[in-house]
Amino acid sequence: MNAYQLKPKSKRNPVFQKGFEQGRQVGYQEATDIFHKFLSERMQTLTDIPGIGEKTAWKVHEHLLKGMDKQEG
Repeated sequence: MNAYQLKPKSKRNPVFQKGFEQGRQVGYQEATDIFHKFLSERMQTLTDIPGIGEKTAWKVHEHLLKGMDKQEG
C-alpha cells in the first residue's frame, strides 16, 4: 500500500456503535431542552425592549412557535 491509498474502513464494534448512538441522542435531547428553555426565557422578556409592546411581542411569539411546529412536523 502506498501513501496515496486509503486503508479500508474496518467494521465498528456494534457495542461501541450502540453506545455512541445512545450518547448522541441524549446529547441532542439535552441541547434541545436547553435551547427551548433559553428561547422561552427570551420570549418572556420581549416587552422589556423599548419599542416592543404586547401586540408585537405576541406576533413574534406566534412566528417563532409556527417555525418550531414546522421543524418538528
